[in-house]
Amino acid sequence: MIKHVWLLTIVLLIAQISNLYSQNKNLLQKDYESLEETIDQLKGRPDVFPYLNAYLEKAKKEENLDEVINGYKNYIYEVEYGQKIAYSDSVLIASELTKKNDKIGSALLTKGIVYYSGKDYNKALDCYLYTKL
Repeated sequence: MIKHVWLLTIVLLIAQISNLYSQNKNLLQKDYESLEETIDQLKGRPDVFPYLNAYLEKAKKEENLDEVINGYKNYIYEVEYGQKIAYSDSVLIASELTKKNDKIGSALLTKGIVYYSGKDYNKALDCYLYTKL
């Protein structure tokens, strides 16, 4: 009996993984605009994460740094404070890869806003001041 339960559990798990893979593959075929629209509609809900993941994965596969930056910024709105810092770091790293001052400045402002929202005013000020350099 226990073997049957384990077998059923494994079969259901494989089916679920296959379903998730298929769903993610379908999402990767969507364009950025439609993914962004769906992300906006699902903001604040747990079912937004497959769309966030698809957006970021698509951008990385296409090596589209502007969309990678947007993908990380989208995550910032949906995660807890500690993760917001990590995603704002990723925004900054991707922005530095573009070597565009406007992208780097925007990333520093984003990071400052994240720190400010967490009431870490000194780090927020550091980001804002560094932006002016």
